[in-house]
Amino acid sequence: MSKYPISQVCPKCGGGEYTKQRSEEFVAFTSDRVCGACGTRYTPPTPAWAGVVFILIGLPLAAFGGFAIIFRIASGNVLGLPAMAFEGFLGFLGLLALGQGARALMRPGQV
Repeated sequence: MSKYPISQVCPKCGGGEYTKQRSEEFVAFTSDRVCGACGTRYTPPTPAWAGVVFILIGLPLAAFGGFAIIFRIASGNVLGLPAMAFEGFLGFLGLLALGQGARALMRPGQV
């Protein structure tokens, strides 16, 4: 979550003129903005297409991780534990991507 306000225009003065500033976030689809009128730094919202991409990437990752863990447990092979940990991690990343995609689509302009 951004430590700066999320808005299409300056949240302080409503100004539309800005300069771009490199984002401090790990995943950012565009640069942060600094208002030309008052100097307030803000982050543009996540675009809807990015929410769809997160969901499309998250679904197969989460499904793979879940099914892989189920099949490894069903096989009963103890030597598969390191692989199961990695597959579970991929599933976890998929769930995170699904969550972020859903938030971006359900709350447009706020994430």
